[in-house]
Amino acid sequence: MDDFTAYSPYLIQHLYSTPPTHLFHYTSPDALIGIISNKQLWATNTMFLNDSKEVHYAIDTTKFLVDSAIERGVYDASLFPFFNQLKDHLASFPPRSYVISFTELQDSLSQWRAYCPSTGDYAIGFPAKQIISVSPNQQFKLVKCIYDWQIQVTILNEFIDCFVRRYKAEDIQAKNDSEVQLFLSSCRDVLGQVALIMKHNSFAEEKEWRLISFGMLESNNSSISFRASAMGIIPYYKFNLTDSTFPDLLNAADVIQGGNLVIRTGPSPDPNNRARAAQYLVMHHFVSSPVF
Repeated sequence: MDDFTAYSPYLIQHLYSTPPTHLFHYTSPDALIGIISNKQLWATNTMFLNDSKEVHYAIDTTKFLVDSAIERGVYDASLFPFFNQLKDHLASFPPRSYVISFTELQDSLSQWRAYCPSTGDYAIGFPAKQIISVSPNQQFKLVKCIYDWQIQVTILNEFIDCFVRRYKAEDIQAKNDSEVQLFLSSCRDVLGQVALIMKHNSFAEEKEWRLISFGMLESNNSSISFRASAMGIIPYYKFNLTDSTFPDLLNAADVIQGGNLVIRTGPSPDPNNRARAAQYLVMHHFVSSPVF
């Protein structure tokens, strides 16, 4: 699959955004046990997110920008068939993408309400440098979500212009149908990638960062498993939180100062007991303790 960063110089600037020292993942007690025990996070297939419609936000915006450009006469009429075919392809979002969500916020009431159950909740703060270190070998990329409408429009217009340049330079119109379909699919796929980091500005307070991976095949992939839920069967990728540079969750400070794990407890009648239970869990698996 094409690298989506090659289509937008403005997007490349955004990808150099520096994350805070820690990125927080809000979760349940069961999930906390699994994360600490297995040193893994689960990346969910984007077709099975709680709100799967959110990944179509950038796709719908792209269609709007294409229609607007046509109405304003930005492109000549010879491109109209291409744009119509492109919009048809955009209706099919690439299914093999996996994502893990983080936030810069370590104590957000809206996050507690949205992502944590009534049985108890925790926010785990992972050193951002550790997340960045372990991502490339697993084909994941850490990216800050984009909420600003003007920035989104700038990036998506760069994508559209790039598609048009390729369409003309490669003389796609003169190719056979299978080659045309392949070109249209490549356009859809790169837009599908950037769609995962564009969100409506009404969600801006979440300050979300995402680990994203594209083009994974479920067949013969030992890192992909399946779990049951109210939605049915959900595919997920077992993302490893350690590597040779960061061999443990709690020893990151030995490599980079200030890199230890942080665990926060959510609103509770007995927050001290919840924090103590999480500490016992960590002590069971590791020698040192995180910051509570």
